[in-house]
Amino acid sequence: MTNVDVRALVLAPDGTLYAGTGGFNAAGANGVGVFKSVDKSATWTVANRGLTQKDVRALALAPDGALYAGTW
Repeated sequence: MTNVDVRALVLAPDGTLYAGTGGFNAAGANGVGVFKSVDKSATWTVANRGLTQKDVRALALAPDGALYAGTW
């Protein structure tokens, strides 16, 4: 995850870290969605399943483990 504007972070009880990106990145593109890390942010993978708008401004984790993204 390089050259992106992180707008939201949420940490799951299992240690998974989610980052929501928004605004403009270094290439001038709008946000690139949600990333997740399972190794204390050493590596990141895209986690955009079901996400149609990738300018993420807020993240929330429900008690059942569902991740919700607020988009612009």
